[in-house]
Amino acid sequence: MKSIKRDCIEGIYRDDHGAITRIIVGKYRKGVFFCIPKFKTGIQIDQNCSVDSITNILKKTVLGSHTKNIEGIAKKTIEIINDLSDLTSNEDPAKNIIKNPSTVKQMAEQIIVAADAYFSLRLEEDEFQELILNYASRHGKKLFGKNGKINPTIRNIIGKKRRELVELMLRGYQLSVF
Repeated sequence: MKSIKRDCIEGIYRDDHGAITRIIVGKYRKGVFFCIPKFKTGIQIDQNCSVDSITNILKKTVLGSHTKNIEGIAKKTIEIINDLSDLTSNEDPAKNIIKNPSTVKQMAEQIIVAADAYFSLRLEEDEFQELILNYASRHGKKLFGKNGKINPTIRNIIGKKRRELVELMLRGYQLSVF
């Protein structure tokens, strides 16, 4: 198994004939999702789902000659879900974010981590906004450049979507004169 993104793991199921089926499992706030590109299937399920329930879900969504391998695919999916929960158990993304970064680059990296956790629904909006407002009030010289805009270095590192999110969280924030 390998990690393909911060919150996703990819596993491979081989049947008796050597056919390979990729299974991608990821975590979101209320459970897990799994995707099987070969079947063009992506489903959100509860974290404590059983093999039988995944088998039933796959039987409803998958048609054709693949039905004989569905139970094996379901077992492999449960195995990957368990591995994912072992990797991310009790992981609160807000605890892993540095509140007082020492460099502009480090601040940009922390904004990326926080924004990705927010986009994957593992970080609440209030927590993300609190972090950004903390950076603005305590580390304003790093976060802001000339004319009160976001520092160009941070803008380039975090990208457009994350920058728009940071600007949205900063709406109504007024820079201090001193």
